[in-house]
Amino acid sequence: MPSQAIVSTGASSAPAWGGPSAVVLTGVTQYDVAIGNSTRLTFISPGTSGGFLISNGLSTNPSFGNTVTTLTATGAITPTQTSGIVGTTTNNNANAGSVGEYICAQVTNGGSPSGCQTNSSTPVSLATGTYANVTSISLTAGDRDMEGRVGFLPAGSTVMGAQVSGISTTSATLGPADSHAAVEEAHVTGLASTIAAPRSRISVASTTAVYLVAYASFSTSTCTAVGFVTARRIRLRGEVFKP
Repeated sequence: MPSQAIVSTGASSAPAWGGPSAVVLTGVTQYDVAIGNSTRLTFISPGTSGGFLISNGLSTNPSFGNTVTTLTATGAITPTQTSGIVGTTTNNNANAGSVGEYICAQVTNGGSPSGCQTNSSTPVSLATGTYANVTSISLTAGDRDMEGRVGFLPAGSTVMGAQVSGISTTSATLGPADSHAAVEEAHVTGLASTIAAPRSRISVASTTAVYLVAYASFSTSTCTAVGFVTARRIRLRGEVFKP
């Protein structure tokens, strides 16, 4: 037979016999989970900002019931060899601090790569036989691949000699041997040239300025330089893969 309960209808009213209303939960999600056999158990998860790992059946791998915004792993993350970690599928940019983050700086007419900030609109004047900074990038802590290019622009009567382009963490100074390239032979009078600074690994523990460095020996007249330098973050924090 139907049951009744004494129900309060408010602070100023006397309780009376009646039927209680059903309790309604809002902001919740119902999941079915199979544990050990084909019988499904149903449970209710509260509406929270987290995510629950749920089973989708005995033959299906478990998955999150909703989108996970952040995930921290204390061990190795091992994707399948053929699937790997999916890369971007459109022309966007990685967030600052994320793998793939791209930074670029240039002196105008240095090459104008996409997304490159212009540090100066005036070519850099060179002194013969002296190293000079063409442009620079400020890098936050991390591990990156960097490369660049220097364009040497002599005056019409300038006789060019050796020219060097490199990437360095020390101002107006060449870095290790694998971070710069040189042309040692003499060039035609007044002929402009471009030298690419080879790709170099730059790994820093704190915010550091990295420079695109140029050198030229010349005579008779003057020479200026333009160029650009790029940096791409290449390695996950604690990553087990080799770049």
